[in-house]
Amino acid sequence: MVEARLADGIGLHHFGLAADGCHPFVRAAAAGRDCPEAPDSAIVEVLRAYYDRVIPGNAADWLGLWPASASPDLLWAPPWAATLPWQTQTPAEWRAAREKGVPNENRLAGRELSIRDGWHACGPVSDQKAAVEAHRVGRLLASLQEHGLRRHDGRDGDIDAVLLRGEGVQRWWVNSGHHRAAVMSALGYETAPVRIRRVVDLRDVAQWPQVRSGLFQAADAARIVERLLAGELPGVAQAWAHWASGQTAHPLKATA
Repeated sequence: MVEARLADGIGLHHFGLAADGCHPFVRAAAAGRDCPEAPDSAIVEVLRAYYDRVIPGNAADWLGLWPASASPDLLWAPPWAATLPWQTQTPAEWRAAREKGVPNENRLAGRELSIRDGWHACGPVSDQKAAVEAHRVGRLLASLQEHGLRRHDGRDGDIDAVLLRGEGVQRWWVNSGHHRAAVMSALGYETAPVRIRRVVDLRDVAQWPQVRSGLFQAADAARIVERLLAGELPGVAQAWAHWASGQTAHPLKATA
């Protein structure tokens, strides 16, 4: 367990957690914070803008891989089957796990929705799924505003992350606790307790599980982590970054 700077965190696979960045959940929570008379409407408006603009065609597109170098297992998989090169799960395993887990998450928000209604990390999503994610952000926003952070040692009691390490730079990448980390950032928290499960060092790229399996070329795997460490976004997020830039004075980075 470490007390980590939120500005060094990365959530929803790609988005820095800095308060002045373009993480969609941070932006949505900030909108709800600034509109206390109708926070839910403000939150869902931002999330709808995100989900309508970030619509990857497949898992490779979501990861920012060029089709010419991407594995067919990623090109033919939906975005929610995406696996990162340091992870042990295959695209098929992630797909099965998320298709099973998403309905349970939605049920906790009072909705009977399947993966056909969308995945929380990117679009497209149905209006009902957008409402579920707005509910999750809004509920955490209200709880943190009233009670502050209430962590525990049980399952889901902490933000769970991987530490990404490059030459002279390191950042933490959220495994779970995406909504919590984002809302904390929007409320002005500078740090958060984070449980680091693993250290991923760029120097070890040839040994990462999905490089050794052949799913990723080593150069592509390294490029993904280099982009994350640099705070850059994949091409599929450029339309959202452009929209978010128009809502703030802070410039946002996006790369092809």
